[in-house]
Amino acid sequence: MHKVALIYSKERSDTSGIYFERAMAKLGIPYDHYCSTQMHSIPTGYDLYFRLEDGRLERMLPTHLSPSVYWITDVHLAGPYHHLKRQVGNYDLIISGLPLGVEKLKHFAKRIHFISFGCDPEIHQKYFLPKSYDLGFVGTDGGIPRKFILQELRERYPNSYIGKAPHTQMSKIYSQSKIGLSYPIRLEGVTMRFFEIAACGALICAPQLKAPWLEDMGFYHKKNIIVFNDLTHLIELIDYYLKHATARETIAQAGHEHVLAHHTYAHKMKEAFALIEKELGISNLI
Repeated sequence: MHKVALIYSKERSDTSGIYFERAMAKLGIPYDHYCSTQMHSIPTGYDLYFRLEDGRLERMLPTHLSPSVYWITDVHLAGPYHHLKRQVGNYDLIISGLPLGVEKLKHFAKRIHFISFGCDPEIHQKYFLPKSYDLGFVGTDGGIPRKFILQELRERYPNSYIGKAPHTQMSKIYSQSKIGLSYPIRLEGVTMRFFEIAACGALICAPQLKAPWLEDMGFYHKKNIIVFNDLTHLIELIDYYLKHATARETIAQAGHEHVLAHHTYAHKMKEAFALIEKELGISNLI
């Protein structure tokens, strides 16, 4: 069995690396964990050096540690992108959690592929609690136009949870929400929150994206999610599905089942290691 050096910092208890590590452990992949601050003391001899983006973007993996993979998440943000475009060429394979990463970094990376985010059903779990919120949105207000749209929703639907929350409370908030709003800062991919909402059992309400990424992952309007085009359309959909509980819960359940069947981090790790075998020729990782 091959052994992996898994590299990311655990300083934040809500870092996405924890989800990936839990998936690796569940799949029985042998690994040793190293913090990003330890990169220059990681020994040679591993079959794979697998780095997860963790905010420590100023640190670079030594080039003698190979073969190497870097799973990136924040390429849509200007600051991380500035660092990533200088670093990705040092890795044998880049995996981007957003399609945008492939487009923006394809001229800098040796190999780059898109694998979507997912959910951890044991963390992003469905609690069987009363649906006490009309809308659920956990996050910052962001910039224009999102902050104005969120404020409009706060005023129209006061019986909602719209704002920040500790990550330990997020699953209960979405479990108690009739509709969970997924509204990325940029409409250039499906964020982690989308999958987390579905895992918690709320009806996912998401904006129309710039490409058919939702459909490519098996998500369809009025089948297992609802998709809005603008604020007027969003309000129409919210009003309709707040009044029609049976239709709402049917679609929400379909979304919940689809995510658990196809979009957990265990699924993503299997996909990643299949890609690693294809691109780098490293087999028997799982």
